[in-house]
Amino acid sequence: MRRLSAEERSLLLYLMRKGGLERPTDSWLDEVRVEDLRGDGVRSGFVLVRNADRDFDHLVSDVDFVDVDGVHVLASLFVDREKIPYEVEIWKVDDTLLTTLPMFPNP
Repeated sequence: MRRLSAEERSLLLYLMRKGGLERPTDSWLDEVRVEDLRGDGVRSGFVLVRNADRDFDHLVSDVDFVDVDGVHVLASLFVDREKIPYEVEIWKVDDTLLTTLPMFPNP
């Protein structure tokens, strides 16, 4: 388990805002721990480590961007029954390793 990187934090906040979710406190963001999701050895997102009802998930928002190698990427935010974020999935269309996660604007 580890802390959110600055890029992951900006992505999470961007997706939460886009999905109409309330902005979490800075202390929540500082204290949350994540585990990497991996598929076939390729980074594919992160799970916010906390108790969540994983039998229920709901996609609340997503964003697409282009990795530095020119390949299209889709990042999606899932919440549980309480509308609390628990997973960000990142899918690169050619299934290669994400080179760089960009910073997202968060006013």
